[in-house]
Amino acid sequence: MNASPVLITGATSGIGRATALSLAQSGYPLILPARSLDRAEKAAAEITAATGNTELYPFVCDLSSLASIQDFAGQINRQFTHLDTLLHNAGVWEPKRKLSKDGFEMTMAVNHLAPFYLTHLLEQMLTTGPVTRVISVSSEAHRTGRIPFDDFQLHRRYIGLLAYSNSKLMNVMFTRSLARKWDKAQVVAHALHPGVINTSIDRNAMGPMKLIFSSMGKPPEWGARTSIFLTTSPEALEASGLYWKDKKTNSPSSRAQDDQMADELWKMSEQLCGILT
Repeated sequence: MNASPVLITGATSGIGRATALSLAQSGYPLILPARSLDRAEKAAAEITAATGNTELYPFVCDLSSLASIQDFAGQINRQFTHLDTLLHNAGVWEPKRKLSKDGFEMTMAVNHLAPFYLTHLLEQMLTTGPVTRVISVSSEAHRTGRIPFDDFQLHRRYIGLLAYSNSKLMNVMFTRSLARKWDKAQVVAHALHPGVINTSIDRNAMGPMKLIFSSMGKPPEWGARTSIFLTTSPEALEASGLYWKDKKTNSPSSRAQDDQMADELWKMSEQLCGILT
């Protein structure tokens, strides 16, 4: 087994927890960040008890705070030399507009800026040594998403489902940009749709969406299948920048394939994160 760990955000519950359990069972070392050390340590202890895998590393990382992400990335860079996989699994869906600790719209901050910034801070580690996989859990909701550059943080009109769809489109565009901008020999990037899954993220769904989740939602173990496949399969190393569904490649929306818009998104994300280029 590769000694380099898999870093999974959002592994304390839902799809991330199911993914972590499966990978731990297969012997992968895991880095498990959470909003509090208690949550991270509890998840690590429970996964160890269930799998016998003791190579689990709990950390604090609040994905709604750039400072917390920076501190976490610094610890990872000091403690480890390489990652096998960086799996951006964590996500939120807010019915009402909320702000992150940095004053950003929360859905965009956690679902897009956090993985963007964390990947940037780990760039040297990710691009040195064996090939690293960077996997982002997106959604078919990306097909109704937009990149509203004139109202990027939805000051004028906030709709929870629209904010979520926008952030999932950003996940796909970020994946494609990463594949174009970074050497494929060192980093392979993929985005995926996990399916309609019953997880804690649907607690804020309303009306018809709540009915869809409750009546059609599958268990987290089902939603973890494609994440596990992309983390472990040699097939995932054959190309980069792809969108996956049910462990198969799938064409994303036409907007997701607009590389000029993706470059604008990349630049705006750098500005918001304070990245100097």
